[in-house]
Amino acid sequence: MNDQRWKGLLLALAVGAVGCAGPGPEQDGRYYTWVDASGQVRHTRIAEQRMEDRAGTARADTTSANTRARRNTSTSRDKGASSASPQSPESTTGESRDDDEALAYTLENYPDGNELARQGFVREGGPRPYFTWRDATGELRNTPYQPEPGAFTDDAGEPEAPSLTPAREIVADSGSPTRAPNPEALSNMGVETEGPSLIEQWQRTCCESLPVADAVPWDASRAFGAGLDPSGPRYDFASGKSHYRLVSLPSASKAPALVLQLRSYVRDGVVLPTLVFLDQSMEVRRLITDVTYRFEPESWSRRAFLEARLAAYPAQGEAWLLILTRQADQQGQTVYETDEGPEVIPHAPTGEIGLQQHR
Repeated sequence: MNDQRWKGLLLALAVGAVGCAGPGPEQDGRYYTWVDASGQVRHTRIAEQRMEDRAGTARADTTSANTRARRNTSTSRDKGASSASPQSPESTTGESRDDDEALAYTLENYPDGNELARQGFVREGGPRPYFTWRDATGELRNTPYQPEPGAFTDDAGEPEAPSLTPAREIVADSGSPTRAPNPEALSNMGVETEGPSLIEQWQRTCCESLPVADAVPWDASRAFGAGLDPSGPRYDFASGKSHYRLVSLPSASKAPALVLQLRSYVRDGVVLPTLVFLDQSMEVRRLITDVTYRFEPESWSRRAFLEARLAAYPAQGEAWLLILTRQADQQGQTVYETDEGPEVIPHAPTGEIGLQQHR
């Protein structure tokens, strides 16, 4: 009985000693955990030693291959040296010189971008561009083409001067209208023909005493708002009472003359603007009225608007642009044709107006 106890105790000590000895060399290293197709979690040991052995074998193979290549190269060089002329080193130097010339910064290697665009981005001796198309049988085909010279350039010549919108223009210096519409046409349209005294009436009533309120600075970089606000200033002009907006024009050094694009947007009516150009002392220099605005209907991306292109001359002393609407125009309406028939837009005393310098 005692012998059996001693044997069990010795066996337990032996097992404990084996457990304390730790895992053997085969169990050392890293392992990764993964899930098999049946959903069981498994652990697989990473055989780093095998990987190192394989890497060493690959390095050895690469080294031996490089050694063989060097030997073959040396053999071929020896054979070439025995059969070539004494100028073979110079030919090698010439090849390296050719490589340097190919990388040199010259117009042949790096052509001018504008000149390359004029040639359709096709280099001399290079491949031609092509377009891909599908034939009647459904096969894709590539057809090369030669771009026309200048097809990718903006060399459109001198830009054409923008056309101005017809309007009645009265200049203070002459006192007589210029570029005025046909008087008979005005009579047929029911527009009262105003004599040369109109500019004098404006000069007597405007605009030295005009309060300069909410003046808008000129922005040549983008479109900006210059609308007639219902809460904005109001003045009794020679053409009747009207809300107004003052816009400061650029200096003559920045823009001796310019073309401004005016848009009056439709929203429960539309404003029919009249423009008055003033000098630094707020005296009337020029009056533009009876403008033949072009109507642009509404689209999915913008509202409908009336548009006109008119000239301003800061070099001739024009420093301010006064925007207002005549009392007679506030009673009128704009009619335009649609697919469903004529559409009527009533005129309004106030509304949104946008200005932009035309380029």
